[in-house]
Amino acid sequence: MNLHAVRTEISELLARFVREIEVNVAMGAYDPNVVAETVLVPLLGEVLDLPGLVDLNTSVGENFPGVDLGDSDKRVAIQVTSDSSGSKVKETLETFFRHGLDAKFDRVILYVLTHRQGKYGGEGLANAVPDTFDFDPDRDVMDFRSVATAVKSFQYDRAYRVLEILRTNFEDGRVPLTPRDAEPKEPVYLNLIDVGIPDTLYVADFGSDRKEVRAALKEAGERIPRRGDERGLVQGAMTARGERFSADYHAHAGQILTFHDLSQDSPLSRVVDPGSIVALSPDEYYGASDDLERVFKTLLHHCLRLANKTSGRPPT
Repeated sequence: MNLHAVRTEISELLARFVREIEVNVAMGAYDPNVVAETVLVPLLGEVLDLPGLVDLNTSVGENFPGVDLGDSDKRVAIQVTSDSSGSKVKETLETFFRHGLDAKFDRVILYVLTHRQGKYGGEGLANAVPDTFDFDPDRDVMDFRSVATAVKSFQYDRAYRVLEILRTNFEDGRVPLTPRDAEPKEPVYLNLIDVGIPDTLYVADFGSDRKEVRAALKEAGERIPRRGDERGLVQGAMTARGERFSADYHAHAGQILTFHDLSQDSPLSRVVDPGSIVALSPDEYYGASDDLERVFKTLLHHCLRLANKTSGRPPT
């Protein structure tokens, strides 16, 4: 890459910088601190030959009203602004001198992030600057064109350093101008729950007479489960007794399985054969055969449906 190509790319990236600033300002998403920290400190430090340039808002313990960046060794202060008006220039200078910053800095620069005006002057501006302080608005109110003009006099190495700074921040669509907290936030509710399998699975034989359960349901006008609907039959047995139980159990091959302790009194434990209750680890059950693994997964499905229902989440 020759010097001309370097300067051309610098001009293109500077133009992108200004466009992004204008868009962010228009959207109310402009954060001068982000711009100063990520772009202008290295950029203006190189272009203006200010190796000690820092963000005064974050890097120095002192208070510097009216200016944002500064190089204490070179005694240069810089105000960064998107307001190019003469009144902003006057306000910055008045603040600078009112707080005695001319004792620390011999030069103050206003860097306009968009486009500076063609001319600045008038009696008001002149009155804001003491006669003993050298402030030239044509020289000291700068914008991206001032940077481009300065780069024209740079040799390849220095111009390339400026290009690398701009590439780091703006190449490939990287634009670090959005405030850290500018994007709107809204609560997100995920259809997820923490799942852990209990250590103990309880299995027992169904202890009620199937014909008696069906007859009791018919007499009470309740729904009679279809043939083969073993889980429905267990539910019917509890309904016939005027009792209800949670949904986290399953029935298969004449047995009831659940993570609830069937040795403890409950509507579910009252419809099993108490002498048949077995407590075992889940893997002992589902590891016995592929068929029992499918039965165990069905039990987990019922447990998850109950968890979703009680948490207010839709079933998965």
